[in-house]
Amino acid sequence: MAVLAFGVVTVPNLVGGAASAAPTPTPTSAAERMRVALAGQAEKDRLAEAKERWRRENGVIGMSADSAGHVTAAVSRTAPASKLAEVRATVNARRLSPDGAPVTVTRSTLTSADIEATAATIIAFHAEHPEYGISFSFDAARDATVVSGNLPAVLAEKLEAKAGKVILEMSPETLMEENVGTSSLGALEGVGRVQDRGPWHFGGARISSHDGTVCSSGFSMDASPGYDATYSTTASHCGPLNTNWLSGGYEYGTVIWRVDFPATDVMKLACCSEHYGDRIWTSPTTTRKVSWAWDPGLGYNTPAGGSGICVSGGKSGNEECFARVTNTDATVCFSGQSACTQHLMAYERDNGSQMTWGGDSGSPVYTIDNGNVDAHGTHVGFERRSYGGGAAKYLHYAMKYSTIRHYYGGVIRNW
Repeated sequence: MAVLAFGVVTVPNLVGGAASAAPTPTPTSAAERMRVALAGQAEKDRLAEAKERWRRENGVIGMSADSAGHVTAAVSRTAPASKLAEVRATVNARRLSPDGAPVTVTRSTLTSADIEATAATIIAFHAEHPEYGISFSFDAARDATVVSGNLPAVLAEKLEAKAGKVILEMSPETLMEENVGTSSLGALEGVGRVQDRGPWHFGGARISSHDGTVCSSGFSMDASPGYDATYSTTASHCGPLNTNWLSGGYEYGTVIWRVDFPATDVMKLACCSEHYGDRIWTSPTTTRKVSWAWDPGLGYNTPAGGSGICVSGGKSGNEECFARVTNTDATVCFSGQSACTQHLMAYERDNGSQMTWGGDSGSPVYTIDNGNVDAHGTHVGFERRSYGGGAAKYLHYAMKYSTIRHYYGGVIRNW
C-alpha cells in the first residue's frame, strides 16, 4: 500500500493544520475568502476553456494515454493539413500532458461523429444485454474505440459487426465493480475518518446508511457565491434520494439532490446545522488541506517524483497514490444496470495494482501539491482485467470535478 507521509496533518476534525506555502495573506472575512476562491476557480476555468477551444478549432477528436504516461492526440481525418501541422507545432506548449511528457500527434481515420456513433451503438447494445459489464473509450494511439468486458463470444461478435471501428478485449474473468461496501466490513467505532463528528465534516470520511451500506464522502463544496453554505458528495449508486448518512454514530448528511443516475454517478449531501470543511481524510486520523480543483490532464499530473493521481477512501483507510490518468472520457456499463455511466476519468498504476475496495465509492481523487490537495474528481468503481489466467490489472474510474459543478453548482471549499 502506497502511503505518502509528506504534508500530512494529524487533526481529528479540527480546522487548521499545516499552513499554506503561498506567501499572500489569508483572507479573513467570509466574503473575501469566497471572492478569492471564485477568482481562483475562474482562472482554472479560463485555462480549461482555452484547451478545449484549441482542440475544437484544430480538429482534435480524442486524446488518451497509456499506463506509462505516453500521450497521443488524434486529429480528425477531415481536418485540413494546416490544422494537423498546427497541432504538431503547438501541442506541447498547450501543456496537455501536465507532467511534461511529449504528446504524439496522429492523423485519425475517423471523425468525432464516427466516435459518437460508435459510443451510442455500444450503449444501446448494453441496454439489450445488461447482465454483462463492459467499458469503452477512444484510444487515440490505436485509432479505435477499445471495448473491454465479459461478453460471451457470440455477443462480442454481434457488437463488433455493428459498432464501427472497435477493438474488443473480452474475457469471462473481467469484472466491473462499483465500490460499495456493507457494515460487515468492520466496526465503525473510533475517531477520525470512521467517526467524523463535525462540526466541520471532511471529505474522504467513511459513511454508512441505516440499511448497512458503506461508502465514502467526496470533497466539500461552497454551494453558491454570496452566502456561507456548504455541501458534500458521494456516489449516486450508494443510495437513493433522501438517504441519511452517518459517520460512526454521528450525522454526516442527507442526499438532497441526485440527478441523471446512472449516466452521472455523483450526488449532493447537506447536513443539519453543521458545515463541510476544507480538508480530506488521508488516513484514519490525518488530513490534508484542499487548495484548488480542476479536471485532470492525461498522464501523471505531477512532476517526476510527485504523488501522481491519489484516491483516499473510507475503506482503504490510507491514501493510495502513484497512478496516471489514461482517459478523460471513458464510459462504464456495470452489469445489472440498463444504462451506462459516462464522461469518466480513468486512472491506473503502471503495475496495474488495486487502489480501492468495497466502501470507497464516492471518495476524493486528487494530486498533492506542496502537501496540500488539488481536487480532480470522486471515485466510482474499478474494472479488474485478467486474460488467460494472468495477473489481474485494475483500471479505476471517477466522476470529474467539472461534472459536480455542472449539476450541483458552487466551487471547491478551500477555506
